[in-house]
Amino acid sequence: MDDYCGEGSPTESPVTSMVARIPKDRLKYIAYRAWSPDSRAETVPDDWRPWYSEQFAYQEARYEQALEHVCRHYGSATGRPADIPKTNHAAAACYWRRWTARQEMLCRFEYELYVINAEEQMEREAENAAGRKAEAIIEGIERQIEDVAQDILRDILDEQRVAP
Repeated sequence: MDDYCGEGSPTESPVTSMVARIPKDRLKYIAYRAWSPDSRAETVPDDWRPWYSEQFAYQEARYEQALEHVCRHYGSATGRPADIPKTNHAAAACYWRRWTARQEMLCRFEYELYVINAEEQMEREAENAAGRKAEAIIEGIERQIEDVAQDILRDILDEQRVAP
């Protein structure tokens, strides 16, 4: 997939359809990392919004740069799809379609993997919290038993001292 297409089908989409668009799963990934409860930009907490905006701008620039790079490879002097020579239109459109499909799959995989990892981490933290709570309860019970045992021992010793 890292190799450029040497040719493409004449039925390939026109180069005007070559647009730098951030995949929706990349946007969901960024929103999820910004603590959005439903992985949507609209629900990113206010204190995370600057970080989200920064990441969004970075991704947007990255995809624009990728499109420009592909256009230049296929002969565009300006880096715009409209300036690709007509003889390279099919190959450029073919490569761009494959590249964007690859990015969409990669973004979907990264998002799902991140969500799985976050959910597993929350489960581990919940298990650890439950374990710590159980240990605290056991320690409390042990302290109560020790206190009662010491009280009984004191009572016995007090009775022995009092009894002639």
